[in-house]
Amino acid sequence: ALKRNITFTFNSEADDIPLYFDKDQLEKVIFNLLSNAFKFVNDKGAITIQISLADDRVLVKIADTGAGIPKESIPKLFTEFYQAGNAEQRNAGTGIGLALSKRIANLHHGDLFLDLKETDTCFCLVLKTGTGHFKKDELKGVNDPENLTAYQLQTEVDELIDVEPLKLKLEGPVILVAEDNHDLRKFMVQTLSRAYTVIECENGAEAFKIATENIPDIVISDIMMPVMDGLELCRSIKTDKRTSHIPVVLLTARSGDIHELEGLKTGADIYLTKPFSLRKLELIIENLITTQENMRKMFSQHLTLQPSNVIIESADHEFLTRILNLIEANISNTDYNVNQFAAEIGMSTPIFYKKVKALTGLTVNNFIKSIKLKRAVQLLQQKEYNVSEVAYMVGFTDPKYFSKEFNKQYGKTPSKFN
Repeated sequence: ALKRNITFTFNSEADDIPLYFDKDQLEKVIFNLLSNAFKFVNDKGAITIQISLADDRVLVKIADTGAGIPKESIPKLFTEFYQAGNAEQRNAGTGIGLALSKRIANLHHGDLFLDLKETDTCFCLVLKTGTGHFKKDELKGVNDPENLTAYQLQTEVDELIDVEPLKLKLEGPVILVAEDNHDLRKFMVQTLSRAYTVIECENGAEAFKIATENIPDIVISDIMMPVMDGLELCRSIKTDKRTSHIPVVLLTARSGDIHELEGLKTGADIYLTKPFSLRKLELIIENLITTQENMRKMFSQHLTLQPSNVIIESADHEFLTRILNLIEANISNTDYNVNQFAAEIGMSTPIFYKKVKALTGLTVNNFIKSIKLKRAVQLLQQKEYNVSEVAYMVGFTDPKYFSKEFNKQYGKTPSKFN
């Protein structure tokens, strides 16, 4: 306002007007209306916010002295994705702002409309005083972050934005949900089950047991839970070599930087304050899974690049480095099997399989084979050994099978490297 010499005025009939509303959602409405006013008002123009009481209603009027809205655009003003004909007219851009704002007003049992009686462009937000217009669960949902109404409202509003979902290439992601509130847990499971395999439990101890046995792709956990809380669960997951790679999303009704720092210090990847939109949670999950998939691609490319000279910058550096060292130490030992491999790592064979797959995108056998074949390339390039000798040196008992697998990975026979 100062920069453009705009007269910006706020007037209210009272210093304090008690009103029941969703702070986060109503802030979107006010912000949208003010953004539009500043966008379309001329330099040295004027913007006014007027709050008044009329019977059992609160009226919030936001007016500006801009170019106004053409009559032909007014009937479609609150239509989703409607855009006026040129940049000088209202609702240019995505077209979602006014439609979303009106929907939020309606969810409050109020309204948002263009006040045609005013000479300036004036939008009027109407909200009812008292609580009589709210259902019991609607009113409770505003104050109780554990009540489903709050989540349903957040999700319904965010779905209006209609964000294009990410196209995941990873098949069958498994999500573990730990939440002691039965209704909220079932709501999350029902929503997430449309795209993922979901395992549910009601306390941290049970969640940690499931995580170490099933190795899910993501863990979503409430902080306040019996037996073991979410902070301890997160700490346990991030410090256990079987599960340290798994992203953790922490949910809490407690807000504030101190609580958030407490969660992040345990290694949490995302910290989400209740009540949250399920659509937002879905997008967070999609982003985390995409990041995990990209990490697997990176590992599968770099880990097979040079067996002896790999630098891995990851929380699982020690685990992956140990695997590489064991492969190289036993590279010519044809009797060395996956069970022995897992035992030396200190994991059960099924968990070892899942951990390697989660980090590299490869099965244990294919991962070991890729390292052996890369070592074979190094030996062949030295031109000191024939193909059969190299096959035995890297642990293949059949030179013909070695040549077949080599050709499959590199598109040429071993003799081409010799």
